[in-house]
Amino acid sequence: MRIPTSISSTVILAALIFAISTSANAQANVFSSSSPSPTPSPSAEPSPTPIPISDVVLAAEDVNSRLAAGDAKITKDNSIADVASGLQGQAEDVRSLSSRTERVLAGIPSLEALEDLDDEWRQVAGPIPGWKARLQALSDEISDQLKDLQRMDDSWSALRAAVEGAETGDPTEAAAGELPSSVPASIKQKIREVLQAIEASRKKLTDKRRALLNLQARLSEREELISDRRTEIVSERDEALSNLLVQEYPAIWEPGAFTSSERDELGVSFGRMYSELYRYASEHSLAIGLHLALTLLLVGSLFFVRRRAVDLIEEEPKLKRAVSVFAVPVATGFLLSIALSGFFYPKAPVLLDAILTALILIPGYVVLERIIQRPLVPTLRVLVLLFLFDVFSDLFTTFSYVLRSILAIETVVVLGLLMWLYRTRRGIEADRPDHSKLARILHVIVPFAAIPFVVSLLANLLGYVSLARLLAEGILESAYLALLIYALYMVLDSVIVFAFRVRPLSGLMMVRNHGDLLHAKISNLFKWVAIVLWALLVLNNLYLLRPATTRVRDVLTAELAIGSLVFSLSDIVLFGLTVWLAFVISRITRFILEEDVYPRANVAAGVGYAVSTILHYLVLLAGFFIAISAVGMDLTRFAILAGAFGVGLGFGLQNIVNNFVSGIILLFERPFNVGDMIQVGDNTGSLKSIGLRASIIGTPEGADVIVPNGQLLSEEVTNWMAADQLKRLEINVGVKYGSDPSEVLDILTKVGNEHPEILKDPPPQIIFVGFGDNSLDFQLRVWADNESTWWITRSDLYINVYKALNEAGIEIPFPQRDLHIRSVEKRVPKSVSELLPSEEEEDTKDK
Repeated sequence: MRIPTSISSTVILAALIFAISTSANAQANVFSSSSPSPTPSPSAEPSPTPIPISDVVLAAEDVNSRLAAGDAKITKDNSIADVASGLQGQAEDVRSLSSRTERVLAGIPSLEALEDLDDEWRQVAGPIPGWKARLQALSDEISDQLKDLQRMDDSWSALRAAVEGAETGDPTEAAAGELPSSVPASIKQKIREVLQAIEASRKKLTDKRRALLNLQARLSEREELISDRRTEIVSERDEALSNLLVQEYPAIWEPGAFTSSERDELGVSFGRMYSELYRYASEHSLAIGLHLALTLLLVGSLFFVRRRAVDLIEEEPKLKRAVSVFAVPVATGFLLSIALSGFFYPKAPVLLDAILTALILIPGYVVLERIIQRPLVPTLRVLVLLFLFDVFSDLFTTFSYVLRSILAIETVVVLGLLMWLYRTRRGIEADRPDHSKLARILHVIVPFAAIPFVVSLLANLLGYVSLARLLAEGILESAYLALLIYALYMVLDSVIVFAFRVRPLSGLMMVRNHGDLLHAKISNLFKWVAIVLWALLVLNNLYLLRPATTRVRDVLTAELAIGSLVFSLSDIVLFGLTVWLAFVISRITRFILEEDVYPRANVAAGVGYAVSTILHYLVLLAGFFIAISAVGMDLTRFAILAGAFGVGLGFGLQNIVNNFVSGIILLFERPFNVGDMIQVGDNTGSLKSIGLRASIIGTPEGADVIVPNGQLLSEEVTNWMAADQLKRLEINVGVKYGSDPSEVLDILTKVGNEHPEILKDPPPQIIFVGFGDNSLDFQLRVWADNESTWWITRSDLYINVYKALNEAGIEIPFPQRDLHIRSVEKRVPKSVSELLPSEEEEDTKDK
C-alpha cells in the first residue's frame, strides 16, 4: 500500500520529536531527583502583638467584619445537611441490598448474580467519595477559622491584660502595652465585646465541627459496611471460580438433593420481591411516566416513518430489507424504548430487571423475524423461550430444586435445538442458495457447540451446579446478546438509510453525491461498535473481563527504559491514537467543507484548496501538541528541544524545510491555484496539488511532473489562467498569391463565428498581416474561456480553416525558390531538356 509522502513525513517527524522529548523529560526527571529542593524548617508561631489604644475601634470593626464573613461562609455551606440527607436516603437501599446479599450468598448464586450485586454496591458507594471530599473541605475551613479566632483572641487578650496592668499599676503589663494610666470605659467595653464575639464564634464553630465529626464517623461506618459486603461478594465469587470442579449438592438421584422447605420459602421470597418492586415503582412514578411518554413518541414517529418508507421502497426496491424494521413500528418503538430503560430506572430491583429483560424479547423477536432466513425462524422462537427461562432462573438462586430443574430443561431444549439445526442444512440451502456457505458452517459448528451443553447437563445432574450454570448460561446469554445487538444494529442502520432520504439530511450535497459511501462508513462504524460491545459482554458473562482488563492494564502501564529514555506502551498508544484522531478529524472537516460549504459559498477551487490545506496542517499541529500533552510531556522542555531541533533542521534538512515553507507561502499568496494551467521551464500542464514538499503538474501527455515548491517560488512561472478569464487564440494562415483577400477574410470570419467554444464578445478579428515570401499572410484572432480546454479549441480552428480554404479552392502555398544557372557544361542543357515536359504535355495537364 502506498503511503502519501505528506503523511509519512509528518508521522516520521512526530515520532522523532516524541522520542527526543521523552528522553529529555526523563533526563530532566533524573536531574531534578538528584538535587532535591531543601525542605523549609517549620517556623515558630509569633507571639501576639497588643493592639494600640488608638486603633481599638477600627480593629474591633475589622474583627466583627471578619467574624461575620466567616460565619456567613460556614452557614452557606450545606455540606452537612446534604450529606446527612444523602445518608438517610441511602439507608433503606443499604438495608434492602444487605438483606438481598445475605439471601443470595446463602443460596447457589450464579457468577452473574454476584457481579450484579457487586455492581449495585459499587453504585451505592459512588457518592461516598464526593461526600467525604465535601466534609473534609468544610473541616479544613473550620480549622482555619478556629486558628484565625485563636490569633485574634490572643491579640485582644494581650490588649485586655495591658489595660488591666495600666489600671493596677503593674509596670510589666503597662510597659508591654505602652498604655496611659487611665483607659476610657468605652474602650474597655469594646474590648470585652470583641472578646465575647470571638468566644461566641468559637463555640459555634466547635459545635459545627462536633456535628461534622459525628457525620464523618457515620459516613466511615457506611463505607466500611459497603466494603465488607463487597469483600464477601468478591470472596464468594473467587471461591465459586476456584471450586467449579467441587460438588456443591448431592447428585439428583441421591437422598437430600431437594428439600421440602423450599416450597414455603418460595412464596415468601416472591412476596418480598413484589414489595420491593411496588416500593420502587412508587418512588419512581415520574420516571415511569416519562418512559411511557417516550415509548408513545417513538411508536408515533415510527408510524409516520413507515408511510414514508413505503414510498422509498417503491422508488428504490433494493431498500426493502434495509427499511423492513419500519414495517413493525410498534415492535421497533418498544425495542428502542426498553433498550433505553436503564436511564429511567437506576438501581432497579431484581424483579423489575427480569420483567424488562423479558419484555425486550418480544419486540426483538418481531424485528428479527423479518430479517433472518425463514428456516431459522423456529430456532429464533426456541431461543426466545429459553431466554425467558434463563431470565427468571436468577430469581430462584436460593432454591436449588427450582434452579436445577430450570437449568436441566434449558440444557435439554438447547441440545434438541442444536440437533435440529444440524439437520436443517438442506432447508437453508433450498430457501437461500446464496447462503449455502452459512449452512455448511452451521453443519460444522453445531457438533462442537453441543459439547459444553452436554457437560453442563451432566454437571447439573451430578451436583456441580456452578460449573453447569457457567457453561450453559454463559453461552446462552452470549447468543441472546448477539441477537439483541444485531436487532438494534439493524434498527439503527434502517434509521440511517431513512434519514439520508428525508430532509434535512437529504438536502446536504455530500449526502446527495456520496450518500451510499457515507451510509457504508457509518454502518461499518456501528458494526464494529456492536462487535466490540458484544465481545466485552461475552467476556463479562464468562468472568474473564476483569482479569483481561487487569492484564492489559499491566502491559500498557509497564515502563520501558532504554538508557535515560523511559516510556510505557500506553504512552505510545495514546500518542498514536491522538495523532490518528487528528488525521480523521482533518479528513472529515475537509470533506464537509469541499462537499457542502465551498459550493454553497461559491468559493473558487483554488481558494478552497488553500483553505483546506492550511486547515489540515493546523489540525495536525494541534493534534500533535495535544498528543504531547496527553502523554505527560512538559511543553516548556519540548519548546527548548524544538528550538535545538530546528537548528539541526536548518543544517541537515535545509531543502526540505525550504520546500515546506515555500508551499505554505504559495497557499497564502496564491499566485496560482489548483487547476490552473501553468508553465515551469519546459513543463506545461494543470496544477493538480500543492503538497507538503512538492507540487504535482499534470501534463497534456498524461504524465505527472513533481516540482519542488521552492522551484515554483524562486523560478519564473507562467500562469496561463491567472487573472483574465479570457484566452486569446491566434491562427496564422498564408494563401497563394493571386487569391482574393476579401474572400479569405469572409472565410476566416465565418470559421471564427461558427465554433461553439469561441466567445461572441469580444468578436473574432481577422487581420491581413502582409505580403510574405511565398504567401499572403492573414491572422485570425478569437477569444475563448480561460477555464475551457483552449488547446483543443485551437486545434479545431486549424482544421476548420484548412477545410474551408480547400472547399473555396484557395491554395495554401509551400515555400518556393527560383534557381538562376550562370554556366553549365554543354551536355547538361540537353539532359535537362529531356527531363522537362513538352508544351503539348503542359497544355494537356492544364486542361
